[in-house]
Amino acid sequence: MYSSLLSGIPFSVTAHANDLFQRGYLLPRKARRAAFISTISRFNIGWLQDKGIPADKLRLVRCGVDSREFSARQYRRQHEVFRFGFLARLVEKKGLNILLDACLLLKQRGIKFKLEVAGDGPLWDKLQSQVSTLGLQAEVSFLGAIANTEVRAWLEQIDCFVLPCCRDSAGDMDGIPVALMEAMLTGIPVISTSVSGIPELVIDGETGQVADPTPDSMAKCMHSLIGVEPEELVARVARAQKLVAGEFDIHRNTLHLLEEIKQCLADKASGNTARAGLKAT
Repeated sequence: MYSSLLSGIPFSVTAHANDLFQRGYLLPRKARRAAFISTISRFNIGWLQDKGIPADKLRLVRCGVDSREFSARQYRRQHEVFRFGFLARLVEKKGLNILLDACLLLKQRGIKFKLEVAGDGPLWDKLQSQVSTLGLQAEVSFLGAIANTEVRAWLEQIDCFVLPCCRDSAGDMDGIPVALMEAMLTGIPVISTSVSGIPELVIDGETGQVADPTPDSMAKCMHSLIGVEPEELVARVARAQKLVAGEFDIHRNTLHLLEEIKQCLADKASGNTARAGLKAT
C-alpha cells in the first residue's frame, strides 16, 4: 500500500481467512487505496461489505487446485467397516475435537466405523488424550503428518473425507479448505460444516454433506452417509468433481485474477486513476 503511494503503481489485495477474521488490519484504508480486493468466497464478499467495503471494490477469485493432477474415477467403497478420514493441521479451527465427540455418539448407537487422523500440530497430545477419555482407541488411529506425495494414495483408501471446521476461540475460521477440493477431485465423498464459504464448495446433498459444527449434527451426517446408496454416492462424487474442475481450478482462477490486473493497468493508462486505486487518500 505504501509502496503504491510512493511509486504510482496500483496494488490489489487478496483475502482468504485469518487475514480477514483474525488479522484484518487496516482493511478500510486498504480498500480505499487498492484498485480492488479479491477474495475467495461469496461469504467473504458479504463479510467485507458488512465492514463497509464498497461492492465495486470486491472481486470473487476462487483459490483452488490443479485439476489436471487428478484423474476422475467413480466412487467405490473400500472397506466392509466404513472408514472416515481426517487430514489437517491439528489446531482448534479444524474441529477434530468435535469429530471425536461425534464418533463417540456413533459408537454409543452401535455403528461400526473407523477414523484415520492424518496431520500434526499443537493439539496432538490433547486430542490423543480425548480419544483415550472417550474410549475410542479401537475406532480412531493417528497417522501423524503425511507427505504431500502420499496424500492422494491415502485418500483413495478411505470411504469418506471429513473436515469439521469451526470458528475458534480467537474468531478465526477456515475459508474454503483446499483439502476438501483434493478429496472431491480424488472421487471421495466429503462431509464438512456450514462455516464460512465451505457450503459454496460442499453443497449439501449435491456435492457432499454439510453439518453444523456440533457433535450431534456431525454424527447424523456421518451415520446417514454410511447408509447412502452406492449409486447416489457415484452421482454425488461426479457432481463434486465437475464443480471443483470448473469453478475451483487454479489455472482458471489465475487467469481471472490476471484479467483483473490487466484491467487495472488499462485504467491507469487511460487516466482512470480512481478505478486504478491511485487517487484515494
